[in-house]
Amino acid sequence: MKIYFLVVFSFLIATTTKAQKVVDYKTKSALNAADRTVMLELLRAKMKNEYKSDFLFTVRHFKVANNAAWFMGDAAWKVPKQMVLSADKDCCHVEALFKKIRGKWQIIESEAFSTDVWYEGIWDRYTLPRAIFN
Repeated sequence: MKIYFLVVFSFLIATTTKAQKVVDYKTKSALNAADRTVMLELLRAKMKNEYKSDFLFTVRHFKVANNAAWFMGDAAWKVPKQMVLSADKDCCHVEALFKKIRGKWQIIESEAFSTDVWYEGIWDRYTLPRAIFN
């Protein structure tokens, strides 16, 4: 019985620790390149659809844990040109929440050039580890 308890306790500690592990994707590496590229391409495609242009990102924050990822960065038009945005847009920041569902990354929520902190409380709405936002 003691051995059973020890095994179960060890399993719980291991899964809890693993569940809380936060990985920083800010800088591309051999370990994160595939997932990082997929997520950024999803965001590029979404922005291209909305703004009819290709974008490059400067990553300021990109953390992953528990199949969730939080991205904050700056966007620039791939072909250099003057950014012209409506008055309700604030150049050049972009934020996105990604979730891995059935083995594939998806954008859950994102916003480009917003004038407010639209994502306030997003960690509670989706029960996400707060550590990916720090």
